[in-house]
Amino acid sequence: MNIFQPGTLPPELGAMVTTRSLMVDQTLFHQGGTTADGFLLMGGQLKLVRYIDENHSFTLGMVKPGEWVAPWALFETQHRCSAIATKPTQVQVYPKFSLLPTLRTHGALAI
Repeated sequence: MNIFQPGTLPPELGAMVTTRSLMVDQTLFHQGGTTADGFLLMGGQLKLVRYIDENHSFTLGMVKPGEWVAPWALFETQHRCSAIATKPTQVQVYPKFSLLPTLRTHGALAI
């Protein structure tokens, strides 16, 4: 099953997926925020940033199209970093409460 093609997701997940667009420098999620969704980058680019304090931060990495954004967040309650668009960006948003059970029952979708 190819998760990138419309209509190939199991119905219980496909009905829940939305798309979100971000402008340059717009934040997808903030460090310390509650993890409620999984994000698949469809276009653009995101920078994952960890803040040490209000004056210091470091980049954990860059996310490119076709990659999951901070997939570890699916198994945590808070984001350990922030995700910031470095280009105009589009992500598919998968609600965690729907994605995790679907991954358990449809192994072909496993990350």
